[in-house]
Amino acid sequence: MDSSLAPTLRTVTTEAAKKGIKVTWISGYRTLEKQKELYDAWIASGKHGLPASEPGSSYHNYGLAADFVATGGPYSTVGEIAKGEGLRWGGDFTDHPDPVHIDMGRDMTIAQAKALGYPLKLEDV
Repeated sequence: MDSSLAPTLRTVTTEAAKKGIKVTWISGYRTLEKQKELYDAWIASGKHGLPASEPGSSYHNYGLAADFVATGGPYSTVGEIAKGEGLRWGGDFTDHPDPVHIDMGRDMTIAQAKALGYPLKLEDV
């Protein structure tokens, strides 16, 4: 996970706890292989359920995203807290909302992440 994302996720966790919501982070950095597995499963399901991006086009592939489970309150509250910390919440995605997803997409595009050499094998993309 990117070193600037981890402390922000801790802040989101702390602020959510103040509202009675327990946040458990369940998925951060993903290899291209894992992303392909998730993407293929999503396509095979007819694009039902939580969406998955193509390998190389997910913020997870660069350590710039995390998925979570919220217990004790709505996912939207966690999303609003994350947005207040400068992150992007997947529940706001218009094509395929992903309420369990938070990423750094407000500050960096996938192309910028690739150009900066974030953690993935660029020759695989």
